[in-house]
Amino acid sequence: MTKDDALTIGEVAARTGLTERALRHYEKEGLLAPSRTAAGRRFYLARDLELLAQVTAFRRAGFKVAQIRALLKGKADLARLVDAQLEALSAERGAI
Repeated sequence: MTKDDALTIGEVAARTGLTERALRHYEKEGLLAPSRTAAGRRFYLARDLELLAQVTAFRRAGFKVAQIRALLKGKADLARLVDAQLEALSAERGAI
């Protein structure tokens, strides 16, 4: 995907099923950093969509934004976070 193939925030929302608000939130939280036009409009390239797929997968697995940020920056151990998440889910299951 080249700059000519870039997607707007609305197009990304339509393709991913996420809301524009969620995309802006992920950007605010430092999970995404879409490029900007001279006028300040966001545009998303292939690398942004790949990163967004990772973020979405982590969110579906129940990870918090801070955990995802640490994972993406290489400051967290995925195996340890998965183990902790499994323990939390097991405890929740027991409570139910």
